[in-house]
Amino acid sequence: MHGVAFKEYVRNINFPFNFLKHADTDAESRVNIGPLLEFSSDFIMDAIWMLQQIAYDIPIEAKVFWFWFVSKYPEGLNNLPQDSEVRKMQEVRLAGWDFPRISKFIEFAYIMKDVHLQEKATAR
Repeated sequence: MHGVAFKEYVRNINFPFNFLKHADTDAESRVNIGPLLEFSSDFIMDAIWMLQQIAYDIPIEAKVFWFWFVSKYPEGLNNLPQDSEVRKMQEVRLAGWDFPRISKFIEFAYIMKDVHLQEKATAR
């Protein structure tokens, strides 16, 4: 990277820091948070994956997000075998669901969990 290009690169990297540092003296300044919205789902998915690795189980909300994520971004997972678990998740096509439908699905999962626990308790 040459001098001018490097200075521009450093300026762009430091912009959010400087924006916050001088926010009290430059009320008209703005910062573009658009790219953060794009990365938010990646950060959440990373946290879910790490929780799965640590706890060996994740809550239903995390499972639903995982299904949604692999359905929404299939291009990031295109080197997987066709019979993999992720491919099975993608077939559900959760990315096409709206929030009320996903919410009902999660509520149903909780109901089924309660039914299963009640059946288990009465079987004893």
